[in-house]
Amino acid sequence: MPKISFLLFLFLPLCAIAQVSNEMATDTIALTKLNTDSLLKKLIYEGQFFWANSNLDKAYKKYAQALMIAELEEKPEKINTIKWGLAKVAYDRGNYNSCIELNEFLLKDASIQKEGEFLSEIYNLLYKSYLKTKDSKQAYVYHEKYTESKQRNYKIEKDNQFLELENFFNLKKRKQENQVLKEKQEENLAKIQRETSASLLLTLIVILVFIIGGMLFKSNLEKKKQNILLENLVKQRTAELQESNNQLKISNQELEHFAYIASHDLKEPLRNIASFSKLLEKRVVVGEHKDIPEYIDFIKSSSRQMHSLIEDVLEYSIVTNKFEPVTKTYVELEDLMLIVKNNLSNFLSGRNAQILHHNLPALNVCPKKFTLVLQNIIENGLRYNHGKSPLVEISCRITEHHINIDFKDNGIGIDEEYFSRIFEMFKRLHNREQFEGTGLGLAVCKKIIAHYNGQILIKSVVDAGSTFTIQLPKSLSKNSTNLTIVNDRFDQT
Repeated sequence: MPKISFLLFLFLPLCAIAQVSNEMATDTIALTKLNTDSLLKKLIYEGQFFWANSNLDKAYKKYAQALMIAELEEKPEKINTIKWGLAKVAYDRGNYNSCIELNEFLLKDASIQKEGEFLSEIYNLLYKSYLKTKDSKQAYVYHEKYTESKQRNYKIEKDNQFLELENFFNLKKRKQENQVLKEKQEENLAKIQRETSASLLLTLIVILVFIIGGMLFKSNLEKKKQNILLENLVKQRTAELQESNNQLKISNQELEHFAYIASHDLKEPLRNIASFSKLLEKRVVVGEHKDIPEYIDFIKSSSRQMHSLIEDVLEYSIVTNKFEPVTKTYVELEDLMLIVKNNLSNFLSGRNAQILHHNLPALNVCPKKFTLVLQNIIENGLRYNHGKSPLVEISCRITEHHINIDFKDNGIGIDEEYFSRIFEMFKRLHNREQFEGTGLGLAVCKKIIAHYNGQILIKSVVDAGSTFTIQLPKSLSKNSTNLTIVNDRFDQT
């Protein structure tokens, strides 16, 4: 007995180990099978994808790999799918004999004879392949089979549709019957619920009275709060509307002023052109040609004046258009200065003029409009100048809240009583014989800088030059901390 017990003690663990090993082997085989099925599915899908995209070489490669695995794993249902794919690839590659061989193989499978639509596709591909190989007899045979198969499939499809329709009506009839039974059942349940709920109704009414009372009290408090908020909102909206009305009045006044002055200034060159044209006409009629070149020069001068005025008016209207979107980006003023110098290159060389500027900052502004500001202020400093070498220096100063860009020139200067007038539309301190211009440049600059919550300041001494300062919020600077460093070197043109 002790020996038997000892043997049993050894034998039972061994049996357990063997059972576990057997289960592990079974799981491994199942996992391998699962991995093989997934791989075959992936290869077949990739073959279909490459065939659909006309990448026939890759499609053939994927199908060939799948066929090798399917034959090794003995998966006939996959072999048929793969060979059908290879047949389509062979046809598209022009290997018609290979296509015929693969399709003939598929036709030998008894299961395919039952697949109507698939069988029709095989017949059709065989018909087209034999036609390509100029075997008209076989092509005719498979064309007939393809036609018969399509007709048979059509009849089966119609029969199936009829059966589906019949099943649909039967199902609909059963649903109606079930609905009638369900309605009766619901009616009975409703009666039971009404009877049981009647006993709870009185209790609920009492509870609801207390709840509604509490809600009404709370609602009154909320209404009072909402009324206060609404009153504040109305006041705020009224103030905003008043501000908008004020701005609209100012805008209308500016528009009326602008229209009056613009029409007045436009009439002057038109009158000159008309007058000298009449004089020119009279001289031509009587045959006197002595004064004709002078009259033509007057007409050209008036035309240039009108063209300049129209261009400035258009520029001013674009700047003052509140509905035009303004694209802002961080731009280096040094880069804008290069554009200004290029625009004024002819003027600089003709007047022996210079523009000197420090290491200017980067600002978050509209590059196009800020270039216009820089150019107008610099051009004024160089134009209103009797010196042999007009000069404008541009530098930057940083205060606690502002960025100050200074434009210092050696021009004719401005009397203090005209400081505000020079920023008005069409206001000129000199006649056109002394200095050219329309009187709109600084007005445009003022409007643009106002868009950035800035202003233009001026210091000037007659016959000693002027300093225009653009003062902007410090928030427009990209790196305001670096702007406190002053560079004593000038970039000279």
